Amino acid sequence: REEFVTALRIAEPSLSLEDLRLKIRRSFRSILEALREQFADPLTQEIEDQIKVELPRLVSIFLPLDFKESETRTLFELVDIHKEGEKTVLDIVKGIHYFAPACALEDLRARCIQSSTHVADAFVKLGTTQRTKLRDLENFAQELYSLNLIDAAEADTARSMSRKTASGSGAKDGVTLLFSGDVIIRKVFDLLDVSHEGQISMSRVMAALQSCGAGSKVRLPPQERDEQALREVKDHLGPKYRLANDLKHQVRLGALYEEKDSR
Repeated sequence: REEFVTALRIAEPSLSLEDLRLKIRRSFRSILEALREQFADPLTQEIEDQIKVELPRLVSIFLPLDFKESETRTLFELVDIHKEGEKTVLDIVKGIHYFAPACALEDLRARCIQSSTHVADAFVKLGTTQRTKLRDLENFAQELYSLNLIDAAEADTARSMSRKTASGSGAKDGVTLLFSGDVIIRKVFDLLDVSHEGQISMSRVMAALQSCGAGSKVRLPPQERDEQALREVKDHLGPKYRLANDLKHQVRLGALYEEKDSR
C-alpha cells in the first residue's frame, strides 16, 4: 500500500516539476553510478536493500551531478511520504523510476545507439508487419534478443518475470537488479503497455525510444555561453537600435526631414 501511495504522489503531473523530471532523465545513469559508488560493497558490488539514506547525505551525492539542494530536497520529500527523514537506497531508486518513468527506456536506447547510428536502424531487420505485430512480455523479450539488444540472461529474467506474473506470484525488483545496468524488460513493457492489454508492438517501442533521448546538446563553457548570449542580445536589439537612430535623425531635422521613398 505504501509503495502504491508513493507512486501516485510522485507521478502526479505538475508543471513546476517538469524541469526536475527532465534533469533526472538526462542524469539517470550518472545518478545510479553515484549511488553505487557510495553504497555498493567493494568486493561484490552489491547494495543491501535496507541501507538508509538521510537528506543531507543525498544532497552531497547529487551536488556533483549539478543538482541544487532544493531540487534534491523536493525529490526526497516526494519519496518520504511519512516524513521519516531517511529512506532506503531501493526506495530512492524506485521513487526516481516513478517520478520519471522514461528512465526505464534509457538503457535500451543506449544499446540501440551503441549498435547503430540511429535508434530506428537497430530495428531495420523487422518488416512493417513485424513492427506492428502485438507481443506479450515473453515474446517482446525474445524479439529484443533476436535483434541483439539484450543478452540471454536478460531475456531469461524477462521470461521468469512473465511466468511469475501469469501465476499471480508477482515479480519484485531488487536493488541489485535496478543497479545492474541490465535492461529491465518488464519496466519497459509496463511503461509502453498504456492500455494494460498485456501486449505492445515494436513500432510503439521505436517511437518511445526515439522520443525519450536527452538530446545531443552539450553544455557550453562559461566563456562560450557569454559570447553566445552577447550575439543573441545584439541580434535581438539591432533593429530597435536602428529605429531609435532613425527617430533621432528625424527629430534633429524637424521640418526639413523628408521621408525617403522606398519604392
